[in-house]
Amino acid sequence: MNDIVILGAGHAAHALISAITKSTSSPRITLVGAERHVPYNRPPLSKKYLLGEVSNDDLILRSPAQYAKLGIVTVLEDAAISINPASKEVRLHSGRSIGYTNLVIATGSRARSLPASLDQSNERVYSLRGLADALALREKIVASQNIVILGGGYIGLEVAASCVSLGKSVTIVEAAPRLLARVAEPALSDKILRLHQTNGVSVHLGRTAIAIRERGAGCATELDDGTVISSDFVLSAIGSVPNSELARAAGLEVEDGIVVDERCATSNPSIFAIGDCASFVFGGRRIRLESIQNANDQANVVAAVLGGGKARYNPVPWFWSDQYDARLQSVGISHGADASIPVEVGNAFALWHHRDGEVIALDTINCPRQHMLARKRFGSGGIRLTELEKSGYVL
Repeated sequence: MNDIVILGAGHAAHALISAITKSTSSPRITLVGAERHVPYNRPPLSKKYLLGEVSNDDLILRSPAQYAKLGIVTVLEDAAISINPASKEVRLHSGRSIGYTNLVIATGSRARSLPASLDQSNERVYSLRGLADALALREKIVASQNIVILGGGYIGLEVAASCVSLGKSVTIVEAAPRLLARVAEPALSDKILRLHQTNGVSVHLGRTAIAIRERGAGCATELDDGTVISSDFVLSAIGSVPNSELARAAGLEVEDGIVVDERCATSNPSIFAIGDCASFVFGGRRIRLESIQNANDQANVVAAVLGGGKARYNPVPWFWSDQYDARLQSVGISHGADASIPVEVGNAFALWHHRDGEVIALDTINCPRQHMLARKRFGSGGIRLTELEKSGYVL
């Protein structure tokens, strides 16, 4: 296994290097990253890192010295600017070119930007994607009292919970009629809405910001219904965009991410894509998954393929989110479900999604045992709805 170049220094790259080095004693791998950091753990950025409970060093997945000991060449703060599939070379911002036998694109995704015409706040709008963003956001939160968050997805909600834990006043503005509208069914959205409202968060659903203007030391956010919300700053958490421009320019197929097959190979057989930037078919439709599970599993597939194996990516998708004292966990994809069955006991909540008599997904709040058992069953034959009914919806 020679001359593997990995573009992107995120969790997917870390997982790929771990998988390759487990089976190969002296792989020739070059890791190229735009940031100055070696791969680090990103999920805590919106939670424990903002709360000051973990440091920069705590986030690092493997130290530079450990990479060097494995023989991995790390090229940091030098982003790739072009890929030449014909010559099998990657050109970097510094002007340097690196040849490859196999290329793995793990460039992740970036925060979706607000329209320039909307933001007139003199740089008082923040986003959260990487460590530098989180550090700037943490410092701003400490110095602030009132915060507006645009977007009711996982990032926005996790930051809201962190801010409330620090004694801040938070307002969430979500364009959709409910929270987590892109990934959750209405019953789960309602539970999360009540969770945040109970913790003092003001939530505006079905509303969009039409202007963010400077106001004194802070800013004023005007909504489409005329409401104006004053805050010290605004966090924009309106979704992500896959970093697929390099692939598109190189002639690779792109469709909401870099199109890959069951081996995580792109339309060029020497180039693979994994993690947030990769688009694959699941449940009859093309999706991207932004999760640690996806990064790990795709990395394992590519490591096996590069080692001559015949691995195929057939995931059991799972996710988690910590908000206040609630742990949200999901397994499977609920898209296309015939119906969803809610089960609630105390502060525990489960939402079973089924189609054609088969359970296809489970969303839970504070049900870790149910979640883990469902993950195990989804990976080994599935769960029939009749079985679930007989058990009283408890595995």
